[in-house]
Amino acid sequence: MEQKKGARTVLLKSIKESVINMVTSRVFVLIIVFTCLSGILIYRLFSLQIVHGEEYLDGFKLKIRKERTIASTRGNIYDRNGELMAYNELAYSVTIEDVYESGRTKNEQLNGTISRLIDMIEENNDKIINDFDIVLDENNQYAFTVEGKTLLRFLADIYGKPKTEDLEYAERTATAEEVISYLAGTKKFAIGEYLDPNDRNSDFIVGSGYTKEKLLQMVTIRYAMSLNSYQKYIATTVAKDVSDETVAMIMENADVLDGVSVTEDTIRKYVDSVYYSHIIGYIGKISDDEYAQLSEEDEKYSLTDIVGKSGIEQYMETTLQGTKGTETVYVDNMGKVIETSDRKEPAAGNNVYLTIDMKLQKAVYNLLEQKIAGILVSKIRNIK
Repeated sequence: MEQKKGARTVLLKSIKESVINMVTSRVFVLIIVFTCLSGILIYRLFSLQIVHGEEYLDGFKLKIRKERTIASTRGNIYDRNGELMAYNELAYSVTIEDVYESGRTKNEQLNGTISRLIDMIEENNDKIINDFDIVLDENNQYAFTVEGKTLLRFLADIYGKPKTEDLEYAERTATAEEVISYLAGTKKFAIGEYLDPNDRNSDFIVGSGYTKEKLLQMVTIRYAMSLNSYQKYIATTVAKDVSDETVAMIMENADVLDGVSVTEDTIRKYVDSVYYSHIIGYIGKISDDEYAQLSEEDEKYSLTDIVGKSGIEQYMETTLQGTKGTETVYVDNMGKVIETSDRKEPAAGNNVYLTIDMKLQKAVYNLLEQKIAGILVSKIRNIK
């Protein structure tokens, strides 16, 4: 009996020593620490994703706050008798935003949307905006529309150089064809086709599947969109003053035209422009030089503005321009607009009244035309 009792005592003592050794060992301490940390981590994950998941997601989206400008309406131009000479007419414009997520297929999806959009616009005899400094000449070849310092500035913008002096020789002397190939290549917009559609490492044929005209249109749109790449919530205008048929077609195909919208816009109209164009002038997209000059007078100008280029439109630019409106937009991490608020409506530009008389100007024009025609007829000689 005593032997059994002694054996039990020895066993208990051994177990006690084992437990003490295990509790005081570093491994046990580490196990306890990792168990506690794992529990805390699991609790935090549960709280973030299950308990407060939707709340935190909404809060994250609303953190990205931007301000967007709203274009103003240009003032009208009248003659001395209050007769309208230049005014704005309501029209529809087609715009596109970059709503595509970054990835290997982004260019393919975006280019496909742009290609379909171009086809729809031209099917109804509407025109794509072409304010790019490259056109197709009479020989169906790409050609620059600018030269000298303006051309160098254009090339610097294309190749991402802050100064024209930073252009390398090959970039400085690039032809219009080479510029189009560079922009349409895989390193930029990837407008073309792979020999093996399933292999992104296969040869890529620039512009394959597109005519020269359509390739130029796609490059023009993609380049305009790239200028707002850091502000994806600002839409790029693709076509202005489109027909009701184009509007209907785009609305009907909205499910395959991601990022495409139809917006209300205004276009400048001139009454009997043949008689007054040399006086009134015209408007167009602001140039770098014009922006530098006008922004010194008024900080409201931006590189996307439409300004007077000649005549009264240019001379009275700051009077006619008006004041832009603003609105606050909230965008997600992909640049997509998810909410708008704090809208401040734009103020129309001031009207301008000239000292000329439209009827008198028109009569003088016709008299001069007849007089010049009479002089030319009197000087014609039938020489055999």
